[in-house]
Amino acid sequence: MARIDIVEEELFNRDPQISPPSFTIKPTDTWTSLPIEGPISGPYHTPKHNLLITPLHPTFACTLSGVDWTHPTPPSIYADIRGIVEKHAVVVRRNTSLTDEAHIAFSSSFGELDDVRSYQKAGRTHRLKYPELFDTGDIDPHTGQAAPLSAAQVIGDKANEQFHVDSSFNARRAGHSLLLAHKLPPKGTGGATEFADSRTAYDDLSAEMKERLEGLVAGHGLFHGMEPEESTELIEELMAHVSKPKYRCMIDWEQEGDMIIWDNTSSDAPSDWWVV
Repeated sequence: MARIDIVEEELFNRDPQISPPSFTIKPTDTWTSLPIEGPISGPYHTPKHNLLITPLHPTFACTLSGVDWTHPTPPSIYADIRGIVEKHAVVVRRNTSLTDEAHIAFSSSFGELDDVRSYQKAGRTHRLKYPELFDTGDIDPHTGQAAPLSAAQVIGDKANEQFHVDSSFNARRAGHSLLLAHKLPPKGTGGATEFADSRTAYDDLSAEMKERLEGLVAGHGLFHGMEPEESTELIEELMAHVSKPKYRCMIDWEQEGDMIIWDNTSSDAPSDWWVV
């Protein structure tokens, strides 16, 4: 059983008359990390506050050390952190000891937070104290034990196995998701989340594909100006591209209190259901 709270998440909500595309791209198995392709830069410190940054991949993702998360983050340090997130897209901080209140307070520095209660459909009960926290755990709020998934939840889980960004169904899509581990599965049974560097993947697209994508907007469950078959073919091609091993980085959840700051505008992730 596990609980990871996320400050923004997504709902699988598709027109029942439209069959979801049978995408073939899957995340890496939780027990198998893809080898990193290319050299990874060495650690470095930020000049103003001497925060330690350790890159995890040649083009994105890093760990962050040197922040005392038990106290409110001063604006100047937050500015450093924001710059790190903008550069690396996925930022890992180990053993933060953040409370729910501190999690919300720090997340608020990135912008207005969503009330996630409307996202929790499929008969789920919002069991957390605060509406800003999205509960991706599998604990029954009445028994405290792992609960079986409903059919709707199984469908949602299948959708979330694809590389995705959070809250893309909203008119105001998520800018950042801040994932915080509260309870993890036993070691050796899984427990990792994989991310893909969509910035570099886009840069590597052909000029013809970039021109084709210019101005296109995807709408959940709707097709405007494009037949379903054409839309599915295009999405399949893009998913296959961004899912290439050279763009992917697997991050393990090592202990309770680990936090991942995820920039939804420049990286993708599949939900790892060994963890959440």
